[in-house]
Amino acid sequence: MSRTPPRTKEVVPGSIPLEWDFIDKTPRMNQNRAWALECLAKLGRSELWNAIKWEFVFCGGFTARRADASYDHKERTGYVRFSADQWPLGEEANRKQTVYHEVCHIVDMHDAWMSLVEALKTNPLARKRRCGHYKPWKRLMVEVGMPPNRCSSVSRPLELVRFVARLELKCKCVRSRPWVVTCTRFTRWQNLYGVVHCAKCQSPVSKHEAPKPMVTLADTLNKPVDR
Repeated sequence: MSRTPPRTKEVVPGSIPLEWDFIDKTPRMNQNRAWALECLAKLGRSELWNAIKWEFVFCGGFTARRADASYDHKERTGYVRFSADQWPLGEEANRKQTVYHEVCHIVDMHDAWMSLVEALKTNPLARKRRCGHYKPWKRLMVEVGMPPNRCSSVSRPLELVRFVARLELKCKCVRSRPWVVTCTRFTRWQNLYGVVHCAKCQSPVSKHEAPKPMVTLADTLNKPVDR
């Protein structure tokens, strides 16, 4: 999943913004950089290592995924954020696949923006294609010899599982079950529309706190973790 991290006012190329949780200068970060360069070499895109800026960082308190990536087309900077809690888990082959996974995301996003720049020269209404776990990214993963899997096979310990507050929305429609949305999404709807209405019957919806799911250790071990 893409996420643009906070930036400092002055960022020296090759450095990491100070707002991020902490900088890891141990050999494991050097290994990740080596895997990233190796991935670009297998894609035949080694020039991207110098054409764009690369920022790698380990973040504490980031447990939802093992890693994520984002690309700032204005600054021509690719960001890869690793989970400091989840990274030691699993084998080296899985960590290597995760680095390849995120580097392919950045290459995909970079190519999408460059294609848009070229398309705008002839079509002012051109739009950027979608980026994510779609066919362009899957082709890059296959090209570097990695399976295009969205999730990691590494299990997440129970103590790293965090619950997301959710709401149950009900209206006058006869429905088999209420809508379940996150509190964040419902707040966005309220800020955008004021009163949230049902799209079918146009009646205002009522919200109720959704019960927290019972998560056991067995459920955690069987549930894949997003990269």
